[in-house]
Amino acid sequence: MSGTTISSYGTVGVQLTAVSQNPVTVTSTGTIDTATGNTIYGSNADAWTISSTGTIRSTAPGQNGVFLKQGGTVANGASGATGALISGAFSGVTIGRASGAVINYGTIMNTGPSGLAIDLAHGGSIVNGATNATGALMSGAVDAVAISGAPGTVANYGTLGGTATEGVFLFNRLRKFAEILSV
Repeated sequence: MSGTTISSYGTVGVQLTAVSQNPVTVTSTGTIDTATGNTIYGSNADAWTISSTGTIRSTAPGQNGVFLKQGGTVANGASGATGALISGAFSGVTIGRASGAVINYGTIMNTGPSGLAIDLAHGGSIVNGATNATGALMSGAVDAVAISGAPGTVANYGTLGGTATEGVFLFNRLRKFAEILSV
């Protein structure tokens, strides 16, 4: 596996369809800024690993900064590298069909009138910041974070904000099993 490295500016989304594209690294000089579709789309070929210290942004209505169809891991920024940004008009990060993990030291947000910073559709874990990195931000027009379909955990050392309802919303498809209000 050779992976994919993005270290320059681009306006065309990245379609991940071959296992050889895994993992994906967006360097601090890398920017993917698209107005059509998801910025990074991971097909069901693999559980993708995305690591970014740059910018991943989709301004297309209803689309995501990162959409991983078959689970995976997204790391945004690093301790000491908090300028990383992932944003989408619907969600910054959506991970479906299998468990996902998101680690954030920068900013993950949705920019549309409704949506989430992070949507884990089959459970997983989210870490926002660290004890020595409290500037991390996850912000959504509805909820900052939604976890459904399977159990999930959230560890927050930064800021989680949902402007319309909750900061963190945990539920399953049959009944709501937990709701944590933003403070």
